[in-house]
Amino acid sequence: MREIDDFYKLADEAFDNGDYEKAIEYYDKLIFYNGDNAEIYNCR
Repeated sequence: MREIDDFYKLADEAFDNGDYEKAIEYYDKLIFYNGDNAEIYNCR
């Protein structure tokens, strides 16, 4: 799903730039769409 890939990219970029609040927002969206993925919870 393209949208999920976009959220991964945006979350990782926000994290790398030190914008942790924005990264958490994107990880939360990823959890909403793919809540059974433990890696997302770990990243968050």
